[in-house]
Amino acid sequence: MSTDRVTVSQVPFTVIGGFLGAGKTSLINHLLASAEQRYAVLVNDFGALNIDAQLIREHQGDTIALANGCICCSLAAGFSKGLGQVLDNLQSFDHVIVEASGIADPARIQDIARIEPRLETRGNPVMLDARQLMQQAQDPHIGSLIHQQIAAADLLIVNKYGLLSDTERRTLTHFLEQLSEAPLLYTDWGKVDADQLLGLIPRTHASDPLVAEATNHGLFNQVISAPEPVNFGTFTAWAETLSDDILRGKGLVRFTDKTGVWLWQKVGTQWRLTEYNNDISVTGYELLLIGKRKESLPCCSIE
Repeated sequence: MSTDRVTVSQVPFTVIGGFLGAGKTSLINHLLASAEQRYAVLVNDFGALNIDAQLIREHQGDTIALANGCICCSLAAGFSKGLGQVLDNLQSFDHVIVEASGIADPARIQDIARIEPRLETRGNPVMLDARQLMQQAQDPHIGSLIHQQIAAADLLIVNKYGLLSDTERRTLTHFLEQLSEAPLLYTDWGKVDADQLLGLIPRTHASDPLVAEATNHGLFNQVISAPEPVNFGTFTAWAETLSDDILRGKGLVRFTDKTGVWLWQKVGTQWRLTEYNNDISVTGYELLLIGKRKESLPCCSIE
């Protein structure tokens, strides 16, 4: 019997967690734009990714290949399929990054690296919305999930920090220090140095009996779509009527009285529209809404 040992070359594996609207996609955009390594990024969808057109080498189906050697794989067809595609070409990348769903436990996703010999776990950075966190953590519907994500973190990235007053900053920092021993990193617009984010050494987490097991936390989602464009005034009036119980909304929309395609995003009580591109595949609108109560979700069309 041979006694030769086979050395398995490992690729670092990082799971970026955080609740809906915390800024994970902005962080991914920043990493891709400034990449000095070849990243394989597994994302929930391509809808909110703002990748420079000059950086895109090829876009086929659920995959975007970039000129700097990075690749983005959509999880629309399922996590296993997306990860399988990356593992089949693992030698082409320096780091694998997963943008976890806003209602996922990043620690459970990180378990994949512990059983896959070709992956090396690099910890769980978790993004937090500085404006929304205190309210979210006390919400009876999602509070346990927020605490769970914080407990799983090896680094807490406090995003949108510049929007807080000095008093709010001190209160938030004290609150987080009571919940976690993970280091705190403050930023705006998801701008984090890659070395700080991807060079993490996983901490040993003590079990916390107060952290709930993973559930759907009573959240509901609904897709609202139409093949025809909508009037801008009609759309904005509709957006203003949305219940505060709708925690997150996003999607692409084309207007009858404005050119191009627009990205709509709602986080908490605030929403905004930004020019996306002139994607001819979008003829009307398709929006995803996630709410605390099923009855808070609107009907199937914008009127």
